[in-house]
Amino acid sequence: MQGIPSLVDLCVQIAVLNVRYLGNVGETEFHLLERILPHCTMDQLIHVENCTEVTILENLPNLFLSLHMYLLWTG
Repeated sequence: MQGIPSLVDLCVQIAVLNVRYLGNVGETEFHLLERILPHCTMDQLIHVENCTEVTILENLPNLFLSLHMYLLWTG
């Protein structure tokens, strides 16, 4: 039996369920983005990166690599 989820865990769950609505995430802490952004499609990641003034994917190496490989593949 699991304990009661924290408020942060609940917020992350809601963000994951609504990734299609994400845009500028520049004020969001990276430890939260690391939990949310892996649920995005490549198109959603590109949209989030384009909407955010700060480059976020460089600070999240696994997502940056995935996006880079996708862009190379689709060219």
